[in-house]
Amino acid sequence: MFHPIIDANQSMTLGGNCAELGNWKKSSQIRMKRASKATKWITEKYGEAMKAYEVVVAFENNRILKPRESLIIEYGYFFKSGNKEQVEEERVPPRILEICQPEFYKGSQKKGPAVWKNTDKCFIVNGMVVKQDANFEKNFFMTEIEDSGIFVGPYPSTDLHIKQM
Repeated sequence: MFHPIIDANQSMTLGGNCAELGNWKKSSQIRMKRASKATKWITEKYGEAMKAYEVVVAFENNRILKPRESLIIEYGYFFKSGNKEQVEEERVPPRILEICQPEFYKGSQKKGPAVWKNTDKCFIVNGMVVKQDANFEKNFFMTEIEDSGIFVGPYPSTDLHIKQM
């Protein structure tokens, strides 16, 4: 998960709909840390070295699934800037981690761990799911560049955002 550095004391946390992710309780969210090195695909996308936030979560897999059924976990990111008490939630609906049954896995052509970038559907490979989301989706806003008729801001993601425009 990438978010630019705004304040030296900023933090990013992860929460979700299962015990391992705090059952959506803010007090039980997991604090993330900046990666020690730049994330290659995000760096390639934006043209400069960017270190994403990352976290390792161990899940207890004691759920019994029906054949062809996936395990679905909802989760989201939360951002706190500096010493402010207010926590900003992403503006998108909860993100999804869908762990698919192994019979649908077609293998990876690359060496190293299978990495699932910006996708909901993932597989457990060698006992791990390595999922990489791209950017923190900040609140929607628009700002007009003075007397230009040009507006800047994040892209709209809901009907309400379109109506705001």
